[in-house]
Order: sequence, then structure tokens, then C-alpha cells
Amino acid sequence: RKDPRGVEYHWMVGSFVHKDQDADSDINVLDQNYTSIVPIQYDLTHYKLKEELSNSWRDVLA
Repeated sequence: RKDPRGVEYHWMVGSFVHKDQDADSDINVLDQNYTSIVPIQYDLTHYKLKEELSNSWRDVLA
């Protein structure tokens, strides 16, 4: 398929198999017409490089 701008995209189809029987699972909550909100936090910091850069600048500024 292509979008109106001519860019190809893919559409996922199929059946969902619900294996999680936990009453508090996202799927069970959604089935009960509640909203499921999952806070996500990404930490993409490259700590090794951060330390190397910090040390490099420390030498320059000292």
C-alpha cells in the first residue's frame, strides 16, 4: 500500500491471542472499557561517552 504522498506502508492484520489472565492486565482493563495508561521513560544516555567527554572537558578547563 502507499499513502497519499506515495510512501509505502504496511498494515498489520491478524487475530490477537490473549494469554495473560491477570485481572489487572491491559487487555482485561480495556475489555472492561477502561483506559490503560503505561508511563514509559527512555534513557538513551551513553554513560561511557558522557564520562569520557566530561573527563576531556575537565582537562581542557582545568
